[in-house]
Amino acid sequence: EFARQVMMTPGFEVYVETFIEFKDAKTFVISLLQRPRVCDFVTWLNKDRDLRLWFAHIASRDSSLAFIAEMLVEPGLDRFIVRLLLMPGNDAALRVMLEHWVRAESSLRQVIQSFTEKPLAAKALARVIVSPGFIDAFVLRRLLLQPGLAEVVVDAVILVGLRGLMETVLPFGVSTLALSLVLLGESAGEQLTPLLEELPFLDQGVALLMTLFIVA
Repeated sequence: EFARQVMMTPGFEVYVETFIEFKDAKTFVISLLQRPRVCDFVTWLNKDRDLRLWFAHIASRDSSLAFIAEMLVEPGLDRFIVRLLLMPGNDAALRVMLEHWVRAESSLRQVIQSFTEKPLAAKALARVIVSPGFIDAFVLRRLLLQPGLAEVVVDAVILVGLRGLMETVLPFGVSTLALSLVLLGESAGEQLTPLLEELPFLDQGVALLMTLFIVA
């Protein structure tokens, strides 16, 4: 309750925005996220509707989007995000955030444009996409089953518009997909390296060629 009161204090959003601009803010937040029970704490906060909207408002700011992109390229943070999303209730919190950007603020187009302009945005999103559990466990089994999501997505497409889709969403999606394939290839290579080292030299060459063919 104390944490809620602090976060809902008038002007606290400005403090958060100022804080994330500090040089050492990312290091501090990464250290904080590695503490035990952080996922439980964030999930508990997400149960409060006012705090869900608070998170949505904070996350839509340009400085926050840049900070999020920088954070997600840090090793291990993508897995933390997936683990957080898979906790009960956080799928609903994400839908509320999307709905707020679409219907309350009508700011989704600006949020998308701002995020896609960040240098590390595509790489950050790609790391989350290829992280184990994001597609199969979260998107397919949690997010897509959220009640009312289809209507929100339709409203979102209308809000972004054809021009926004063609000029922003589609190019960013292609870049993210390409980076996702690269990351998947690197992951497969890391897993296969110990196995290849145990093979005779000629067999290593054949196996490596087959691996490159499959990834390509």
